[in-house]
Amino acid sequence: MSGSALAGIDQALISVAKLPRLREAIALVRIDARLRRGVTGDDEAARDLTPALTETTLAQGIVGWSDCAELARTRIAARLRMADANARLRLVVHTLEENANRAQLDSDWAFTRLAEAASEVGDFAVAERARARATHYRSRRRALAGTAWGGKGLASAR
Repeated sequence: MSGSALAGIDQALISVAKLPRLREAIALVRIDARLRRGVTGDDEAARDLTPALTETTLAQGIVGWSDCAELARTRIAARLRMADANARLRLVVHTLEENANRAQLDSDWAFTRLAEAASEVGDFAVAERARARATHYRSRRRALAGTAWGGKGLASAR
């Protein structure tokens, strides 16, 4: 994604972010875009968006996904090599599991992002666990969705 494309998306999202219930969701999207793009200054820009996040994600993703404030903060901590990155990684793996048990949504995506963050700081135990959980939840989601998402239906998931 080019810088000008991201800037255009940012401008569109700024207006939507003024809606109280969507502010955090938009911040999560913007943080993810910056961490995934990885251009100089993106990591710090992602960190600067964290004040828009709540302290906890008991409500999970307001727009119906498994990304959450804890995961975003943990990914930023890992990317910036913050002193508490490893501790955050070990805590957020449990948060994502709790979220997935409440509502599976796209928790495979969240665990994949966690695995990437853990790998960045060399926490291979968390990375491996997160990859295993991502695989589990991806196959579960596909089975529940049936053939529409590449699955074989719920009967094959049992």
